[in-house]
Amino acid sequence: AAINIGYEYSISSENDAEVQDLVKSGRGIIMLTSHFGPWQAAMSAGLMRGRNVAIMAQRGQNPNVDKMMAAKNIGVSINNIFTDDFFGGILDAMSAVERGDILCIMGDRCREKEGIVIDFLGEPARFPLTAFYLAEKCACPIVPIFVFRERRHDNLLFHFGKPLRPESNAQSPHRRESLRPYLAAYAAELEAASRRFPF
Repeated sequence: AAINIGYEYSISSENDAEVQDLVKSGRGIIMLTSHFGPWQAAMSAGLMRGRNVAIMAQRGQNPNVDKMMAAKNIGVSINNIFTDDFFGGILDAMSAVERGDILCIMGDRCREKEGIVIDFLGEPARFPLTAFYLAEKCACPIVPIFVFRERRHDNLLFHFGKPLRPESNAQSPHRRESLRPYLAAYAAELEAASRRFPF
């Protein structure tokens, strides 16, 4: 398979068996992307073909998302959910998941006033909780996804992390802390990806 995002790349994937089953189920999924490698290509993964994809992004602040929206032959319908809209786009994001869309959210840029501090590459780093709150509320899985350039940078390798299924007590004053293990699991996947492909 191949995609064109300004340049033409061949694509391959790993650890995708469980994700393929989730996609075939037709139920909503949150794909947790990161500012790592050619991340905008994550929305074009061949396994998403035939599914609607929604992207949570800040309006007019991400030319890479605009570039992805203009990509050729990606075989998916992509819709924007803007975080500067009513309620930060949360209601639209919930609706997207509930109707069975694949929702893409950045997991490594904390714009929230209250994220959670996780050890990352030996230093404390603050990560946002939005995706984990949404997954818990909508009872849907989160799948970390990373895109690596391989060989002579002409192949994109899609790496899928183990699906996460956040659970917590919504009424508990410790709700945020109960989501920490799921966030830490994502941070560990991101750290492993960074060590595997540091450049």
